[in-house]
Amino acid sequence: MPPDWMTDGSTRGHLGPFALCHVVHHHFGMHAERHRCTMITMSVARIAAILQHDFRTAAGQLRQTGRRFRTTSQHYLAAADLLDRWAASVGEVRPELLVIYHELMAETTDRDRHAELLRQLAFRGTAKTASEYVSAYIADRTGGG
Repeated sequence: MPPDWMTDGSTRGHLGPFALCHVVHHHFGMHAERHRCTMITMSVARIAAILQHDFRTAAGQLRQTGRRFRTTSQHYLAAADLLDRWAASVGEVRPELLVIYHELMAETTDRDRHAELLRQLAFRGTAKTASEYVSAYIADRTGGG
C-alpha cells in the first residue's frame, strides 16, 4: 500500500523554495550551493509516478535489448528485474528526496544523466531500492558522492 502522500492528492510533502534549499544544503552541504533553488512545480505524488514510469520503461527497454543480444541477455534481464524492484519501492522514497530529485532534473543534460546513471546502477546492482537510486542521483548531481 503506497503512503498517503502518493494517493490522497494532498500537497503534503510539497516543499517551498526555502524549505527545499534548506533540505539540499542540510543533506548535501556546500556541494549543493551551485544548484539554484526554485519553486516546486509538481506534486510529490506526480514526481513519484514519473520516476516509477522511468524505471518501468528502462526495464522494458533492457528486456528488449536482452532479447536482441542473446549472449548477454541474462545480464540485461537481471538489470531489468532490479529496475522492476525499484519501481515497486518508489512509494518508500522520502518526499523530500523526491522533491530534491525533481529540482535537479531541470535541464536536458540532467535527464540524460538520470538515464545514464539509472542503467549503470541497474547493471552494477549497487542500488537495491528506489530510495538508494534517488540518493545516488542526488549525490551525483550535487557532487556529494
